Amino acid sequence: MSSRPDILTPIHKGLQLLMFETAATVGRTDFTSAAETSVAEGEVLRCSALLLEHAGHEDRWVKPLLARLAPPLASTMATEHAQLEREADEVATQFARLRTAADAGERLALGVEVRHGFDLLLAHHLRHMTWEEEEVNAALWAGLADSELGGVVSHVTSEIGPAHMKDWEALVEAAANPQERQAHAPPP
Repeated sequence: MSSRPDILTPIHKGLQLLMFETAATVGRTDFTSAAETSVAEGEVLRCSALLLEHAGHEDRWVKPLLARLAPPLASTMATEHAQLEREADEVATQFARLRTAADAGERLALGVEVRHGFDLLLAHHLRHMTWEEEEVNAALWAGLADSELGGVVSHVTSEIGPAHMKDWEALVEAAANPQERQAHAPPP
């Protein structure tokens, strides 16, 4: 573990917790129930929106730095972000098909597709985030000063805005371990 500022892992941990909680909801959903399906869809759409928002922050603030420091990593990031977005769109399309299903049997079959699609999206995100935490962080640490890394965080934070930042902070806090909470606790 590096003593350098890690601008990726805390956010990734929060998003991973959200993805696992969402996967659990989808896994428990009775897709013959319109009400339960609607709840699952809402959670999947919220999760996908936050994942997409995070990828957008990386595309705007991290990828340009990588393009200068490690162009192949920037290219991989762009390719993988586009693929993950397509996979999230496919899960949303599966939910749209569920809303027009003819009967309970079709709804159950489509529910299996939704679950598999979301599980694959989760798996691909986990692999991608691990790659970023290992490869992208290493490139950033090798090429940028701590103040430059802090600048990335400042840009993203100002882009998010104070009201929505509370949502992100809650996500990160929910996934933090005791040492991370202590490190970010306000002074007494």
